[in-house]
Amino acid sequence: RGRHCFGQQLVNIDLTAEESANPDIVEKKLMDQLHLFLQSMGCDTQNLEASYLKKFLTGAPVYFVHEGVCIKVPLAGLSERSQGFMAPPAEVPESMMADLLQNVRRPLVNYMEALPPGELGAILSEVVCTALGNSHSVPASGWEKTPGHPGLYKMPGAGIVCDVQAGEILYQSEELRPVPDSMSSFSDFELVFGKEALQCAFKYTHEHRRWIEIIGEEHELIEWDAPSIDAQGVGAPSPLPHTVFKDPAEEIPPTADVFEALQQLQVTDKEGNIQPALVAMANASVIGIYFSAHWCPPCRGFTPKLGATYEQLMAERPEEFEVLFVSSDREEGQFNDYFASMKWRFAVPYSCGASRQQLAELFQVQGIPSLCLVTPAGHVVSMQGTEKIAKDPSGSSFPWGSLEPAPEERADVKQEDAITFGGVRYNRP
Repeated sequence: RGRHCFGQQLVNIDLTAEESANPDIVEKKLMDQLHLFLQSMGCDTQNLEASYLKKFLTGAPVYFVHEGVCIKVPLAGLSERSQGFMAPPAEVPESMMADLLQNVRRPLVNYMEALPPGELGAILSEVVCTALGNSHSVPASGWEKTPGHPGLYKMPGAGIVCDVQAGEILYQSEELRPVPDSMSSFSDFELVFGKEALQCAFKYTHEHRRWIEIIGEEHELIEWDAPSIDAQGVGAPSPLPHTVFKDPAEEIPPTADVFEALQQLQVTDKEGNIQPALVAMANASVIGIYFSAHWCPPCRGFTPKLGATYEQLMAERPEEFEVLFVSSDREEGQFNDYFASMKWRFAVPYSCGASRQQLAELFQVQGIPSLCLVTPAGHVVSMQGTEKIAKDPSGSSFPWGSLEPAPEERADVKQEDAITFGGVRYNRP
């Protein structure tokens, strides 16, 4: 029963078991699902050609990037489904499975109870091998009946229980289930465990942790769901209170590292003149380091918005805001055409691939478009520049953050031995 997934694998994309073997039907269903997901994320799919979207049905992880938001598209197993895929051993809805069990439960239990021990053990061992995978070898001898519970058989040494009435195999007192999608959807899961549908038993469940044992594998998996950053607990404040409400995913690079990168960086203007970045943008109070590419539809949608904000600020505050384009284009010709269409003046030369890669690693760019706002001194004003521009296209809130680092972040400010938070003074450890 644990291996049939209650029909959910096909229900998720509205397929019958017969349709699942037809590549054309599967591809259409997947395309519809991809359209719905993109539309739910605010993307107008009417302007996207089917041939363009079809490129993503490759089996590789698919990510949706829009105005600084990067989300993994929940379409696991695209390559197998786009080619048609085999249904699990009993791909039927739960209602049909329950009805089947109810109809055959009594005669099945009576049949099993009447079998001699040798035949009973052989059948139970074969059932367990089917449920746990052929890697589990369970002897035919050693099965014990449970007094007062017809149809319930135990293998004490192996920790296995077979419940004929419920159609379930229990392993270490836990019901076998498919591996949760939240674990199996990671791209490296398939590299470690392969493409076969695996079963698991839950060993431990907590508010922020799930620990499972993969049946037939030597590995175990633990999934963590970290509490929010402001859940510090009573009497345990953050050593730096101003960081309590920051997004833990936003790891800001050190000011010294950003300043050093800017010092070493060379930039080009649209005439091809190359000069040091801090010389070219010496008058700017904020530099927007813009990671983008012409082949990226969300980038082509955001670039005009950034250009409009740039022109607005240039008219009101000349040269206080500069944008530096860092290209992710695949060819220099694409870079040249894309840069020529931009409103700002500077870009990292396409030939400086090492510098572009260094900046992407420094600012931990996971998807494009991405806009990081920094000062010429290396202080990071915001790592979420795309969101700032989207919410404030007129630039009325420029510079969108503090131009000076917090005292706790400055190396030239002596740290006190204690802090006050919520009216209570705490000594530093």
